[in-house]
Amino acid sequence: MRRLAIPTAALLALGIGGPPLASAERESTCVTCHADEDDEELSAPVAEWRKSVHAEHEVSCDGCHGGDPRKSDADSSMSEKAGFLEVPSWKDMATHCGVCHESLANAYLEGELGRALRDEGRPATCVDCHMPDGHRIRQAGPRALEYDERCPHCLPLADGDGAERALRANREAVREVFRQIESAERKGMEVGDLTAELADLYRAHGEALHRFEPGGIEQTGELLRPSLSALSLRATMLEEEAGRRRRYGIFVLLPVGTLALGLFFLPRRPKSEEN
Repeated sequence: MRRLAIPTAALLALGIGGPPLASAERESTCVTCHADEDDEELSAPVAEWRKSVHAEHEVSCDGCHGGDPRKSDADSSMSEKAGFLEVPSWKDMATHCGVCHESLANAYLEGELGRALRDEGRPATCVDCHMPDGHRIRQAGPRALEYDERCPHCLPLADGDGAERALRANREAVREVFRQIESAERKGMEVGDLTAELADLYRAHGEALHRFEPGGIEQTGELLRPSLSALSLRATMLEEEAGRRRRYGIFVLLPVGTLALGLFFLPRRPKSEEN
């Protein structure tokens, strides 16, 4: 089935689908070797990873740790030559994750937590919010705001419940526009511009969230909604245009079809009369 042309990062953020897990496992000896280990410390990361958003989108061990997932022996697959990376320190975590998630990492480093990091504090990093369950990497979402229960290093929010409600509202607004665009595409309309603009909007939304500025979630939502409304209106207009084209097609084809049927059933003169 053809998928909308929204970049992978935005799809991950929206939680929309993903390729099958099996191919990521087939291509990675990291997974197959670690899964067979008797030592739970070595096998547990595979079980955790299989339930992660990375596994859902075929990001395997080498995506974060480097190395060569095609080599069957540890010395070759985890060698310096193969580009194997040790687990980064918490101070380097944003830079490490930023290899793939560059704009979000830059926003984090520019924001409140990044400043605390440079001031030798111990703020939350990517793993605190997205990897509280080990290698079961969580998709971005409102659960990242559960500061009191899970993240003692996070800066306090003045209104944690309000921020969570705002984030849920922002995400649902984006999902609703995505559904409208998807509907227009199914009806045969070209939606490339809309999907690109939606991805840019959601990327900007994610960057604002990762700065962790006071009130940032609510303020971002206020900025997001007018742009989403404009996209929603354009998607609605595309759907209406698809409806007009369908009705016009029926209007044109109906008399043509009627004429064709009439000609088909028109009584024919016997051949003897024709001669």
